[in-house]
Amino acid sequence: MKHSIRIILATAVIIFGAMDAMAIEEATYNVLKKDNDFEIRDYAPHILAETIAEGDLEEAGNKAFNRLFRYISGENRSRDKVAMTAPVSQEQKGEKIQMTAPVGQRSVQDHWAVSFMMPASYTLETLPEPEDPKVTLRQVPARRMAAVRYSGFMSGKRGIR
Repeated sequence: MKHSIRIILATAVIIFGAMDAMAIEEATYNVLKKDNDFEIRDYAPHILAETIAEGDLEEAGNKAFNRLFRYISGENRSRDKVAMTAPVSQEQKGEKIQMTAPVGQRSVQDHWAVSFMMPASYTLETLPEPEDPKVTLRQVPARRMAAVRYSGFMSGKRGIR
């Protein structure tokens, strides 16, 4: 529970601190169809910093978020800081169904892939190299996805709240 509170507070500081200076960069997409909170979107190609963590949804999310946050905060070979973007994605490793906005998840045997979208100004060649071998960078091609808009938090026990 303490880890969850720390992550929520860190996220709030990042979001509200960044909003003072400028808006947080979000994934680029075009809405093809909308029906209430449901949207069909075409997403532009983008790069993810990703890590795999073990545990239930919350425990793995906490471990992975901290690992990725350290990477964008300068724990990388060049000590460069990378701006926070949205969405943060969490999915269980191994299954091929993906969800977006703001958290996607897939579940297979308590291994979760958590990722931060990198700012569009970077390429794989210009992003700082992760110091932690558990953090990887990968290019995601353009793709069409379905999204459900909601506000609040997602929990493995209670769904969206």
